Amino acid sequence: MSHELRTPLAAIIGYNELMQDLAAEYDLTPILPYLKKVDMTAHQLLAIISDILDLSKVEAGRMELLPERAHISVIINHVLTNVQPLADKNNNILSVNYPTDIGELYTDVAKLKQILINLLSNAAKFTQNGRITFTITRETKSFNNDNNQTQNDWIIFEIADTGIGIPENALPKLFRPFVQINDSTTRPYGGTGLGLAISQRFAYLLGGNITVQSTLGKGSTFTLIIPAQIPIEESPAKSYEENPAA
Repeated sequence: MSHELRTPLAAIIGYNELMQDLAAEYDLTPILPYLKKVDMTAHQLLAIISDILDLSKVEAGRMELLPERAHISVIINHVLTNVQPLADKNNNILSVNYPTDIGELYTDVAKLKQILINLLSNAAKFTQNGRITFTITRETKSFNNDNNQTQNDWIIFEIADTGIGIPENALPKLFRPFVQINDSTTRPYGGTGLGLAISQRFAYLLGGNITVQSTLGKGSTFTLIIPAQIPIEESPAKSYEENPAA
């Protein structure tokens, strides 16, 4: 399915880029806006397909983890490079706070980046002329696993915004796939309802969890907590079902 869905889109995107180059070369500027719309919608569709395939892999227990050691500050800088334009678009102030000695972690870096970009993008999307605060801390926490108490280093990513907030009755269904808040304040923002569902499932795979606190009209705070050392002894399927950070 991945091949069957992606290959036609790759052709559309590739030929559209060629047409844009030819239009610029032969001074056919009137058609450029239309070609750019094709490019934008094709990439939107590609993103939706990728999300659906990711969700399917996770729920089938076939999502592979590729852990690697990385500096947390490097991950943060990469994420901010992607998110800052979105914050600027809605005239938001994006501030980042973390200690200089935050250190390293051993996890699936690509999935962690995807979670953080999803959460920060949502904050930027639902906040206008406001503030988004991205705070990262490292703590030692205990949890019970098979009646034994274990202590691990945990990395906590907190994303707080001053946006439109989420109704209290919508919070329980926030991480369900294809579910959107059917509210007049959120309907104009669009979306597929997959970003948070995938982010939560990726968090489970990494041995962590995402929680949310929100007040309608005042903003939301999403908190991602993952272990500094991914629990590699657990299979992805078990990590999804049994989350030690929950």
